[in-house]
Amino acid sequence: MAQDAGKQTESTENGRISEELGNLRIEEQNVESPVDVNPESPVKTAQEMNAEELKTELEKKEKNLQQLQASYESLKKQHSNLVSKVSGIKITLGERLKKDSQALAQSRAQIQKLEESLQEAEDALKLNNEESESLSLQTRSLQEKMKQMQTQNDVLAKESQNLNTQVRQWERRAKDEHEMQESLAARLADYEEQLMGETERQEHYQKEIQGYLTKQHKLEIELDALREQHLEDKSELQITYQTSLDELSETFAAKESAFSSLEEQLRQADLRISKVSDLEQELREKSLLIGKLQHEAVILNEHLTKALCMLKEGDSSEKIDKQLISNLFVSFLTLPRADTKRFEILQLISSVLGWNDEQREQAGLQRPGSAFTNWSLSKNSSSNSVFSDIALSKRGSFHDPSN
Repeated sequence: MAQDAGKQTESTENGRISEELGNLRIEEQNVESPVDVNPESPVKTAQEMNAEELKTELEKKEKNLQQLQASYESLKKQHSNLVSKVSGIKITLGERLKKDSQALAQSRAQIQKLEESLQEAEDALKLNNEESESLSLQTRSLQEKMKQMQTQNDVLAKESQNLNTQVRQWERRAKDEHEMQESLAARLADYEEQLMGETERQEHYQKEIQGYLTKQHKLEIELDALREQHLEDKSELQITYQTSLDELSETFAAKESAFSSLEEQLRQADLRISKVSDLEQELREKSLLIGKLQHEAVILNEHLTKALCMLKEGDSSEKIDKQLISNLFVSFLTLPRADTKRFEILQLISSVLGWNDEQREQAGLQRPGSAFTNWSLSKNSSSNSVFSDIALSKRGSFHDPSN
């Protein structure tokens, strides 16, 4: 729209200048025509002198008009350049040009006023030379204003460059933020995988605990069944129990040294796995378990001593016998099949319960047809060790509340 308005103004000015030139030529012809009527007159009349003066003045005015036209063309070119630059700035700056639209409107108004002033100067040129000089002054003023507008245009260009720099900086920051988000997403995926692994391990532990609870329930049922048999074999078990108590007292000191050795091994293991934080809690629990076992061993010794006194006084030992048989069966079921202690524990159970030859054959303790030889706990140090291990390790799991 600004270019169309400039073209219309240019065509209007060209038409007006052409009309003025035509009028000046008509006046020149009118002035020269009286002189041509009497070409042979040797004396120049006042009218001829006036015609010459007018002709001279007309030539001056034509020169001034040409200068004004040249100035106008220069101003018009500057105006066109300014309009094109303003259009380019408007396209590149966008929102910034909306804010500067008022300033551009004022500049256009000034240009319009300058064009009107130029028109007035051209009209004044026809009247006298003084008005022509005034028009020259106005032209210089317009040039200064155009320089000011050019300066403003340079300022706008610098601001546009600054805005482009800021846009590149924001793009760089956005790229950095995007890379950071990708890194955080990768770390989050790793944490989710670790969490899934921990969840699976937790489920596995829960299944193992459930299996242990099921085994415990089965053992309690079996122990209830064994209790009835134990009541029948009470007299034989009292003799075996006394012998076991004596051997347990003898092996208690050996077990204390074994516990000390186990504590030393645990300390060495603690040094080896000090860098593995996931196993520290498990190691502390084992250490507490060792201390608890030591404490349980002392309590068991006192308990067995008290039970012996009760047996000597003819007291009932049903609850103590139940605990002993429970420990033996739990140890037999939890040991691996290839462990030789299973056979020793089975022999100890048969001796405590007083099995006959048929029951020992069914349990695999002797071959069919072979005679049963009395088996004594005092002659088998390995069985003594098994009995003390069972009494110490299983007493806490099947402890009778009444004791």
